[in-house]
Amino acid sequence: MPFIERQEVFIDFPDYSRQKSQTTNELNIKATEGSKITWTLQFDQEIDSLFMEVSGEKLSINGKNGSFSKSLLLNVSGFYNFKYFTQGEVVISEIYSLEAVMDKAPLIEISGLDSFTSFEVSDKKELTINAKITDDFGVSDAEIIATVTKGKGESVKFREERLGFDNKINRGNKQLDLSKKIVLDKLGLSSGDELYFYVEARDVKSPDPNYARSETFFAVIKDTIRDEFAVE
Repeated sequence: MPFIERQEVFIDFPDYSRQKSQTTNELNIKATEGSKITWTLQFDQEIDSLFMEVSGEKLSINGKNGSFSKSLLLNVSGFYNFKYFTQGEVVISEIYSLEAVMDKAPLIEISGLDSFTSFEVSDKKELTINAKITDDFGVSDAEIIATVTKGKGESVKFREERLGFDNKINRGNKQLDLSKKIVLDKLGLSSGDELYFYVEARDVKSPDPNYARSETFFAVIKDTIRDEFAVE
């Protein structure tokens, strides 16, 4: 009965992850999603045909002189085994695991800022955002999405602003410490106006980056006329 005398697995990780390719004899595989996995099996004698059963799907494997090779992209976790035929007999290998390690979305931490801030008209109307952004393979970009609301009721108007941070974003860094000073006067806010904003970030995953956003923060400039009317 033929048997596998050599087995080799080559793992080629996604380019964006900057992980070095590796070769192993271990058939239980754990690798980053999107990795290209190549199996090479060498039998001690000729076999008629070889198949790979992956999570219920039967895939043929081509080879010659007793050596067979098969490549797959690892996108989901599952199980697999080999089945080969020789002289009318069927041999089924044990079952092995395929574990696709999912690329996590960036983690955004905002420090030193209250969820709600109110200003008097006479105040120095400034907010400082300190954002720590981390990712397992690197951050691509980050920005602040701000929405200014002016007016009340049916006459309310919204304006969205996309604000960059004050310091440079080095693409691919696994940790970014960013800050931004927002001056409400420069955004055109006046008495009674409101500002909503959050931080969003994307990682370097290709072709579809992971996306994350922080909680939403809120700032308002007190409506002096309305407050005075309420007191009266």
